[in-house]
Amino acid sequence: MLAYQLTKEVIKTTYEHEKFLTEVIGDASNTKSKNIAIIGEPGAGKSTLLEKIGKYLIEHNALPIYIPLSNLSGNTLKKYLLKRWLDNPMTPNQLQELLQQQRVWFLLDGLDEMQAAFSVDALNKISQDISKLAAARVVLTCRLNVWDASTKNLLDFQNFKTQEFSSEQVRDFILAWFQRAKEEESEVCHSERNVSEAKNLKNPSFPKTSIIQEGEQLWQKLNESGRERLLDLVKNPLRLALMCQVWDTTKDLPETQAALYKRFTLYHYEWKQAEFPTTPAQRDKLNAALGKLAREAIASGKTRFRIGQNFAYQVMGENLFNRACRLGWLNQVDRDKQTDEPFYAFYHATFQEYFAALAIDDWHFLLNHVPNNPSQGTYRIFEPQWKQVILLWLGREDVEKVHKEEFIKALVKFQDGCGKYYKYRAYFLAAAGIAEFGECSRADEIVEQIVKWGFKTSFIDKLITNSPPLEAANAVLSETYRPKAINALVNFIGNSKDDFTPGRVAKSLVGLKQKLSPNVA
Repeated sequence: MLAYQLTKEVIKTTYEHEKFLTEVIGDASNTKSKNIAIIGEPGAGKSTLLEKIGKYLIEHNALPIYIPLSNLSGNTLKKYLLKRWLDNPMTPNQLQELLQQQRVWFLLDGLDEMQAAFSVDALNKISQDISKLAAARVVLTCRLNVWDASTKNLLDFQNFKTQEFSSEQVRDFILAWFQRAKEEESEVCHSERNVSEAKNLKNPSFPKTSIIQEGEQLWQKLNESGRERLLDLVKNPLRLALMCQVWDTTKDLPETQAALYKRFTLYHYEWKQAEFPTTPAQRDKLNAALGKLAREAIASGKTRFRIGQNFAYQVMGENLFNRACRLGWLNQVDRDKQTDEPFYAFYHATFQEYFAALAIDDWHFLLNHVPNNPSQGTYRIFEPQWKQVILLWLGREDVEKVHKEEFIKALVKFQDGCGKYYKYRAYFLAAAGIAEFGECSRADEIVEQIVKWGFKTSFIDKLITNSPPLEAANAVLSETYRPKAINALVNFIGNSKDDFTPGRVAKSLVGLKQKLSPNVA
């Protein structure tokens, strides 16, 4: 995982993990460094990096205090420390002494998971809390879309963004994953051989195709023509790990995020079958209940990623809830100090979003547009917590194409009556959505429009068309279906009538090609 510093969307420096720890986190006694925000996509390794930072700080005689921000439950950081954290590790006086020595670091995980109606509220609240802890250093993590949706980022923070894997790193990860799998299988076979010899049975043997060769086969499949989108998809560490597991089980490749999560879900049930057997009908029923719970938790805002047991009982029933816990879909993460009520979270936040996507039967749940009367409509398309759910919904294999087409049309035809601010946001979401819905009939039209917005050259033309910020239009090119974006950029260069535009477009073109293939000059 890489992290790099961002200022106004400009990459200043790229850091490998060890370099990031030594040069950015540095010596814990260095009081001149600013607080740090680690921003990235879901599954990009933010929490993993935070864990490594904690270990590094302990090795350098500092005190890291890890706090999942979903556990604050409306409390301030100070109240959380006094009521929850200080029960066992140390006394308030001991903590105060360490604070005065400037040896305390707060590792705040998941700003996007805080209990707040809007992302701006979460940022403002945590900003106020941090300002009251002047003697401590802070490292916090946040999803990119929530951070970007705020109009006020934390001004006294250095911003770093987790970077997706390069193609070379994807290959290294795959080979390392299957090498690890071979070592584990070797250990199992060694154990089984001892048992078989005791029973005078034939020794087990490795299959003809070694596990390492399977890793090479996966890498070759990912590099086949037409799989550019899939290779791009697994540059996310979590999705790549899921892909390795799915390939090891099925030797088949999914095409969308939703298909990847669906196959891993099937694998998860099969993996648990010996310990907690389930029938296909029971799985379907549990998946539906988990989908309803995930959807309602996200919609409620207050219990989005921290789900109270009572809330779960009401939504899915006690029996299905207990089954979900036994299978590991839900895991206890906290307990209320006053009421002793346990709180739960999904296996991973991205699985909560996947199950929520399964529970959306009608796209109007996400966008019920009532022109000139927004109070009568539903506009979840503009709420950051629903973006990943929408992308997963568009990638579902069981949703009919006609319904996806209707939703994309509603996005690109959206009229807001607010200076086109929401019109552009809806259009950008459609552009991101066609990365999951590759068969969309409007895909070429959408990408071409984004390119035109991103590379307007005439100032007068910009004023007349009231086009969106160029940075926003350019940024969405990396979210949409990149092969189509590349084709649109190439065509735009060919049709350009000035000498300045081709150079600017070419820079974006090279950047997109390098994301697909690291060997592009």
